[in-house]
Amino acid sequence: MPIVIAKRYSESYKAGEIMKDQSSLKVCREVLCLACARTARKLRKGRSLSQEETAMRSNISQSYLSNIEQGKHLISLEKLCSLTIGLNVDIKECFELLNTEIGNLCDIQHLYLSSGQQFENYRDFGDLIRRNIDNENLNADSFLC
Repeated sequence: MPIVIAKRYSESYKAGEIMKDQSSLKVCREVLCLACARTARKLRKGRSLSQEETAMRSNISQSYLSNIEQGKHLISLEKLCSLTIGLNVDIKECFELLNTEIGNLCDIQHLYLSSGQQFENYRDFGDLIRRNIDNENLNADSFLC
């Protein structure tokens, strides 16, 4: 997935420059972490399941799932597969939704970085996304005046 992020960034920024330093990798990790949070949450809520029930079906702890859905931890591929099995979701559907979320978050982050005053009520990009985590149609257009 980081390749998708790097590709998406290279469309908006000078190709190749985004991955040159550790801070860029941290940015990519944050976007991926928040995209996984939104994806896991959407898949679970789309099936009207609680975190507790989802965790039990997926053989993962409820606290781990909670941290994933809050964007605090990056889910491992193994746990992502367990989650899709527990939710009875095709892995392809999961990755398609994840890819869409990554694209939307990259667009929002680009807007966030280029127009700071509009986002002065947020501590940082992560705060912006976490406060809007349940917004079904979260994309850059949501923040344009």
